[in-house]
Amino acid sequence: MMFDYKKCFDNYCSAHNLALHLSFSMPVGYETANGNFDPACKTVFINAKRLKNESDSTKAFFLFHELRHALQYLCPDQFSSTIQRSIQYIILYDGTCYKLTNERYLKCQLDGGEEYFTNLVDPSFTAQMEKNLDDIVAGSESRIQLLQTFYDSFMTQLAYAKEHIEKAKDEPSGNICPKCGSPMVFKNSKYGKFEACSNYPHCHYIAPKEKAEIPSDAPICPECGSPLVLRKNKKGQTFYGCSNFPKCHYVMEDKNAKVKEPIIVGKCPDCGGDLIVKQGKYSKFIGCSNFPTCHHMEKYIKPKKASK
Repeated sequence: MMFDYKKCFDNYCSAHNLALHLSFSMPVGYETANGNFDPACKTVFINAKRLKNESDSTKAFFLFHELRHALQYLCPDQFSSTIQRSIQYIILYDGTCYKLTNERYLKCQLDGGEEYFTNLVDPSFTAQMEKNLDDIVAGSESRIQLLQTFYDSFMTQLAYAKEHIEKAKDEPSGNICPKCGSPMVFKNSKYGKFEACSNYPHCHYIAPKEKAEIPSDAPICPECGSPLVLRKNKKGQTFYGCSNFPKCHYVMEDKNAKVKEPIIVGKCPDCGGDLIVKQGKYSKFIGCSNFPTCHHMEKYIKPKKASK
């Protein structure tokens, strides 16, 4: 009896109230991977061909691994703050770091402590960890023992790093705190730079951000009478939103915004819709214009430049 991916997938999604799609066609760049999850199209990819000769327990392991990954992204409130923060980052074997920003991974610089954890991004460490995980699936190694060994080593490094890593110094802003009279400084957070009182935690004053100047000829919100301002969404598209947000949620389409026409490369063999070039989390792919009714996808091959 063959392993029923679809049944296990549907049962997991139903139990965790997830609206996901399952595909056995791996996205471009992941042809040699056992599985992947793309939050952009909410699809779990399983390389059934690669796992064809593996045991049912191995197939189940990779399916539930990707489903667990999906659950972390879509339902982060079900996980601890440490795990929620960790899924924002991808660290490659060479130590290059990418951070999830506006649904895209952008290259970033770590906060200065990465040299204290070099073994965690060392290829030999990662290769050994993958072997240990395979041994757990095969039943030849204890999951609890592996976690205990990793935990003991990691906590030793973490304690050393906390003691030796230099914290970023606050930059004086030249202003005085209106609440307690202490100097104001610029601080950095995961949301960006801000100005706050240097007397924290005794004083919690934070300088308000300066609002952009609203032009006199700005359109007026029909719901509350406040001026409408031009804003951008996560995809970079412009629209008009009420300046009285969050008290007023009125939005209006920017009719002057340039709409990028989709690149049509053919017809969908499944439903007859247009096949268009789409941008996934990591790379481009070809998908059906009738998504989510039709989930047909193909590998995108970049056109070769014409020789001169």
